[in-house]
Order: sequence, then C-alpha cells, then structure tokens
Amino acid sequence: MFQSNKMNLVISIVAAIVIWAYVITAINPTVERVVNNVPVELINLDSLAEDKLAVSPAQTYTVNVVVRGTRSDLSDLQVSDLKATANLKGFSKGVNSVDVVIAESDRFTVAEVRPARIDILVEDMVTAIKPIKLTYTGKFPQDKEPGFVTVSPQEIEVAGTKEQVAGVSFIEAKVAGADLKEEETTLTVNAVPMQSAGEATYGLKLSQTTIDVTATLCTVKEVPLTLNLVGDPPEGIEVTKTDVPKTVFVRGLAEDVSGVKEIVASEINIGSLRETAIITPVLNLPPNTELADASRNISVTIEVEGVVAKNLSYTIDRIEIVEPPEGYTVFINTTDSVTVTVFGNREQVDAFKASDLKLYIELSEADYTETSVYAEIQFKYDKPLKRLEANPLRVQVVIESTVDEGGGTGGAIDAGTGAAVVVQR
Repeated sequence: MFQSNKMNLVISIVAAIVIWAYVITAINPTVERVVNNVPVELINLDSLAEDKLAVSPAQTYTVNVVVRGTRSDLSDLQVSDLKATANLKGFSKGVNSVDVVIAESDRFTVAEVRPARIDILVEDMVTAIKPIKLTYTGKFPQDKEPGFVTVSPQEIEVAGTKEQVAGVSFIEAKVAGADLKEEETTLTVNAVPMQSAGEATYGLKLSQTTIDVTATLCTVKEVPLTLNLVGDPPEGIEVTKTDVPKTVFVRGLAEDVSGVKEIVASEINIGSLRETAIITPVLNLPPNTELADASRNISVTIEVEGVVAKNLSYTIDRIEIVEPPEGYTVFINTTDSVTVTVFGNREQVDAFKASDLKLYIELSEADYTETSVYAEIQFKYDKPLKRLEANPLRVQVVIESTVDEGGGTGGAIDAGTGAAVVVQR
C-alpha cells in the first residue's frame, strides 16, 4: 500500500514536469521580437558643459532593439517599456561614436541593438544674454489686470551650441493669472527659452532656471483725459486734424482708483509745429496708480496741412544685420518692435506700404572688438517720401566670436524727437 502511494506521487510529479515543459515550450515559448524606433536619451551632458562643450537638441537618435523573452512577456511590450541611453561623459569636440545601453528588465533580455553605437556631434558652447518676456495664462476678472509688476532677473544668460543660442529670441516667464491676488504677490516661475515663432527651445543651460515675478491684481478704471494744446502753428502752417484721446485707463488698488475722476496731461505746445507729429503726452497720474495696458501706448497725433504721417510697425526679425564676417554671430537683444513713421503728402503716404521699406544695421570693423554695441537702424526705400522717423533709433546688438559689415541708406537723428530720420535722396 505504501509503495503504491509512493509510486503515484512520483508519477504525479513527472506528469507535472511534463505539463509545465509543454506549456513553456509549446504554449508560452521563448521568442525574439524587434522593437523599432526606441529613443536614445543623452546623459551626462553636464560633464560636457564643464568643458565648454554642448550637443544640439536638434540631434535626435533612435535604435531598433532585438529582445528575447516568453511570448506572454513580449506580447504587449511597448517602446516606452525600453530605456536606451548614450553616456557622453569624457567625450570631446567633434563627431563621437557612443555606445547605446538598454536598461535591464525582468521581462526580457537584449539580444541585439541596431545600431550598437551612434555618432554624436559635440560642439563648442557659446553664451548670450536674453531678455525676459512676461506672459499670463487664464482670464482675469472684468476690470482687473496685473499691475506694479517687477521681474527679477530681467535677463538670463543661455549657453548651448551656436545654432541653439542664436535661435533663442527671449526667455518666457509664464504666470498663472489665478495665482495673482489683490495684494502684492511674489511668484517663482520657470524660465523657458523661446524662439521668435513662440516655440520653446530645450537642451540649453541657463544661468538661472527660475524667475521671480512680483505683481498685484489691480482694478482698471476708465476716466476722462484733459489735454490742452497751446500756442499757434508757424505762419503758413495749418493744423488740419488732431487725434486726441478723450479717456485714459488707469489701474491700482480699488481704494486708490475709486476717487480718480480725471487725468490732466501737461500742456502740449504746437508753436513750432511744421509737420505732422505723433506725441506721447505727459500724464499727471495720482499716487499709487499707473497706466493700464489699454493706454500703455497712448499718443496724440497732430496733422498739418500738406503733410501727413502713417505709422508702420516692424518686428525685430525684420531688421537685417548685414552678413558678418565668418566666425561671428550677431543678433539684436530685444523683443520690442520698431515703429516707423513715414511723412509725405497724402498720395505718397497712402501709396507707401510696410514692404516698401528695408530696415538694416551696418556695423563697423571697430564694433567687432566689442561684445555688444548700440547700433543705429538704417533704412532703404525707393518710393518718394518727405522723410521718415523710427523709434527706437538704436538697438543693442550682441556680437559673439568676432566681426560684421553693412551698407545701405544712412540715417540721421531728428533734433526735435531724437528718433531716426531718413531723408530720401
């Protein structure tokens, strides 16, 4: 009896082993599978930065990985289940062949990586100072907007490849509107390098990764604007039209703007006015108030007989920097636009379009001995005009590595306005 039970136990064990072996080999066998387009993460980039080297994030790498495991383990395997890395520590400038390593997993073993090595271009690191641009997300309550805003720092140094750095237009500081209060609030937000087209740039090294923004959620109020023109135009000159704002928007704490009934501007003397002028009035604002966004660019336009004016707005990327000598990177360090006012008779001004004007900057050889200069914007156009003005006249140009030349129609400074004045020759 005992021997019979023992025999049955042996038979049961053998049967179980046979069944298990059948399941493993026939039902759930070991198989191989190719996982395509596994992204490769570049690691130890900081070690390159210590040697003043960088890798462009425009370089992206993928590999195909042959994995081995049971059919059940590999049946639902995704690209995201594999982690591929390439360690850049210790590499130098130029094209480097770097091993691709696949992280271990209990679901599979790696049979092959295709390719097993990838070529990575390591370049010199360059740096540049970029301005901060503040943006808000979300909607503000009616008659509310941020005010008394300070941003620290106001610029950040970015480091990366020459192409990377040149592609950065500004550093964005994005503030959630819902985080602002009706009291002074300081928020710490991420610093994000942005291209002029509004796309973020990644892979750069920043001198500071966060930005402190201090602001108050203010009440906005529209009030009458009192503005007086004094004096008489010179003999033979007649004012044909005045464009004077009737109201102005101010902001501040509710208790500070509630008692504001009007804003009185300083007098504007037109006694020496000989041609159409666009004037920024000096506003006498009450304590603890400031201009709201809607009135940030408030101006008074005074037209005289025979001369009319038209404003044309150009973004900074419309200013051409004459091609610098080989080995130099040159860019304009501002996100502001340039306003060009063209003057002439009605027919001339009406016929003049923004595309008729070319804006450019001409740098001298001496300028290339500096890291930055304030350069005068120059203009070229073929259509007839009496003259034109631009504001601002000068912009900061950052020069990296060495030199730049330029040419074209020259400009001058109008003694009355301080703006760039170009007379058609």
